[in-house]
Amino acid sequence: MELKAPAPLGGSETKEETVVIQPPQVEQHSENLPKFKLPSIPFPKINIPWLKLPKINLPPEKKKKLLEVSLIAVPSILLIALFISIFSFIQSEPYRLARNFLQEIEERNATAAYDMTTDAYKASVSFKDFKKIVEKLNSVDISHPKLKSRTRSEIAGMGEYAYVKYMVSGYYVDITVFNDDMNWGIHSIEINLIDQ
Repeated sequence: MELKAPAPLGGSETKEETVVIQPPQVEQHSENLPKFKLPSIPFPKINIPWLKLPKINLPPEKKKKLLEVSLIAVPSILLIALFISIFSFIQSEPYRLARNFLQEIEERNATAAYDMTTDAYKASVSFKDFKKIVEKLNSVDISHPKLKSRTRSEIAGMGEYAYVKYMVSGYYVDITVFNDDMNWGIHSIEINLIDQ
């Protein structure tokens, strides 16, 4: 009995030559292609003496120290500016809510205005009664309210209150905004005639 050399796995005992057909190569001639050149736009030279920064010649060790200080100072200043802007945004939130509330009333969108009120307000004033308040407020021109005063106070264990007073065509509109550590909501609204 004659032994045959083992064939590789997956291979067949008979080898067939596979012919690979190469696609024809296309020669590209760069000199035949059209060249596109962007037009140059002349920019005017600015010659303002006070706008030019003076050239500072510092020794290399002072330049290195200045770079190190700026790598710490610039991000610190940016973080402080970001913190101040976030803090001022948070502090102005109740006043923004009061103004949006008046705007919804002006647009006679009672549903959206009622949704801005607190749960305590909704428990004491029904939506039907709130619609009457909206009609009363719209009987005067509230399109351009002038801010007369705004204050904030915090009552321990209860939450924070913001009081906003607007003046609209002969009336004061007093809005109280309340925050119970969850979110701000309209707590009360009153309209009073300005005493002459």
